[in-house]
Amino acid sequence: MTLTESRAPGLFTTRWYNDPVPDGAGRETGATTPVWSIAPESLIVSPAPHETIEGSAGREIWGWAWADGGCCNVYLRTDDGAIWRPAELEPPHGREWQRFSMPWTPRQRGGVVLASLAEAMGGQLQPISGRRNAIHGIAVNVI
Repeated sequence: MTLTESRAPGLFTTRWYNDPVPDGAGRETGATTPVWSIAPESLIVSPAPHETIEGSAGREIWGWAWADGGCCNVYLRTDDGAIWRPAELEPPHGREWQRFSMPWTPRQRGGVVLASLAEAMGGQLQPISGRRNAIHGIAVNVI
């Protein structure tokens, strides 16, 4: 073991395990901060991206969420609007992923973008954009 005043110069510490530091308006500054803990993140597993869904039938949206210390909430957006609805979330068990789900009956036909947003136990939210754990949406087609 070697004790130093700075991080090792390898790619894992200089490039890959660093998050960008945005300015107050969310623009990149070129600065980075080391990744120390597991930031809140979530991923929709079902429905699958680009899946065709019968509009008159109810459907369960489900996926996985994780964060250092667990997640306390997951919210789902079921349209291109800004309405986030709480999903049912399994309680945390150690460092396991937590399953979330919500019943959904589409209100419109055509393309719909589904998205999930995780909240860590300490209140930290999954970022909207610009970070490795940023919210991502999946497009589905409702017929």
